[in-house]
Amino acid sequence: MAFSATDDLIRKLFGRFLYKIPRNQREYVWNKDNWDDFISDIQFSTNNKKQHFLGSIVLKKEDSLNGLETFTVIDGQQRITTLTILLAAIMFILKKYNYENDYKGTEKYIKVEDDKNLSHNIFDTDFHLAVPELISAIESEDFGTQLKLTVLLKTKIKNPERDKNIIDCFSYFITFLETQIENNDLTKIIQLKDNLLDTYYIRILALSDEDSYTIFEILNARGTALEDFELIKNFIMRYLEPESERDKAKNEWENMAKLLGQSQKNFVKHYLIHSLPESKIIKKDVYKTLKQNVSRNTEEIKKYYEDLQLKANYYRIIYNPLAKDSNGNDIANKTEQIVFSFFKSKRQEQLRPLLLSLIHQKELENISEDEYNKVLIFFRNFFICYTLIGQEKSNTLTSMIGKYAFELETEYSEDKLNQCIDSFKSRIPSLNWFKNSFENIGYSNHIKFFKDPKIADRARLALKLFDAKFGNIALDDEEFSIEHILPDSKSEKHQENVLLGNLLPLERDLNELCKDRELKDKIEIYKRSKYSSVKDFVIKFEKNPELFNPKERLKEITEEFYNLFKM
Repeated sequence: MAFSATDDLIRKLFGRFLYKIPRNQREYVWNKDNWDDFISDIQFSTNNKKQHFLGSIVLKKEDSLNGLETFTVIDGQQRITTLTILLAAIMFILKKYNYENDYKGTEKYIKVEDDKNLSHNIFDTDFHLAVPELISAIESEDFGTQLKLTVLLKTKIKNPERDKNIIDCFSYFITFLETQIENNDLTKIIQLKDNLLDTYYIRILALSDEDSYTIFEILNARGTALEDFELIKNFIMRYLEPESERDKAKNEWENMAKLLGQSQKNFVKHYLIHSLPESKIIKKDVYKTLKQNVSRNTEEIKKYYEDLQLKANYYRIIYNPLAKDSNGNDIANKTEQIVFSFFKSKRQEQLRPLLLSLIHQKELENISEDEYNKVLIFFRNFFICYTLIGQEKSNTLTSMIGKYAFELETEYSEDKLNQCIDSFKSRIPSLNWFKNSFENIGYSNHIKFFKDPKIADRARLALKLFDAKFGNIALDDEEFSIEHILPDSKSEKHQENVLLGNLLPLERDLNELCKDRELKDKIEIYKRSKYSSVKDFVIKFEKNPELFNPKERLKEITEEFYNLFKM
């Protein structure tokens, strides 16, 4: 591995050079906490007349452009982008307060002219265009004019949604710099700028693509889980051959990163669980697991990369089931939308490795669409039974999920799928246990225990499922209110009145009409409801409402639920 490493100053970094930030690098992600730390360090070193150390920046030499040495930034783009935005903010203030000489002295660290007298931004990015747009906007203004930040941001930034972090960073630094001004005196800002330029860093220059990837890996090997996605990308690009394919692969990776959004971290973790046996997974170290299980062979790298892209598309269906593709079509079928939206609302992510395997087998046509949909409904119902009703800990299922996620992915068969289902069924306890759990599900405005929002949520969920006759119900339906068939006001003497046997889902306006009425009078109101469980209730008790018994109805509901979960 060939490279050079030297100490250098930021004022020399921002010299007669050009730096490119490639599109395949992750977007600018620093936030207020990072900016606070950054500016606090610079301010501290300024106030104490100490030199600040920025860390290392990895560069790769490229072909010169009209006499300007050109480099690609391999590692350090978050810091470099932040430095550039801070210098742009300082230029904004200097121009606003008519410090023309200091402005021009600062501009040379942002802009450079080549041998053909063409002007370039020293740091160039073709993704976050807000950076050059800000610099250009500041340049176009006259000295001494009262530059308005809000006007500049609204009129000069073409894609404020994509470049929100850039805009927020620039605004943050402007606000900070304004606090350093006393009676139109910018002495503190000029001192801060000088200290910023005298900050030193380690300049690491790689002489080849492979060297740059190796250095990147070494510097980031102890990164947090958030960085795993980037480390995996670097690993793939390093060993992908021929080199001409890397540019295409980098663009594809960028598209995959956008597809996954904030789910990148969870995706790589769940992908490994789904694609490897538990014995080969190093807990809490996704990247090390990858390195130990993926061959450096070019064909194996390509195969792994293609599978990663395929599964990223499947993962999008799981975490964003209501999304549409570029043609405006749903990416998920109706059952997927119902089940995955429910899991998302309950923050159930543990099943995702298993769901990846099931989607893949459906796409391979090893499992029919109908059978696949039935299995999804089973897992939704199991989750409701096991955790929401039974209140068991889902982390006890970790090994079983990993085992069958891998086996269904790598050696799928109908028998294997049935074994998986049977293993989950075996975790469902007895009918007596289920009955005991159901007795704690209810709702009341008069008994403190049953007023708890978590208890009420369990009641609403059970009513939704029962109303749909255990079919494909949209579990995000929040339109109904909970109706007490026999009065809730008598619940302190008749506790069965708060339990599921005495509850119905009912439209809010109809529920208002039911207050303080006898059951025989409520029946006429119930007839106007759209909910199937209410209609069934009317059929059973319209002629003889006095036969209604909440304890008997609870028993019926409990047994129907239990049979559902046993599939």
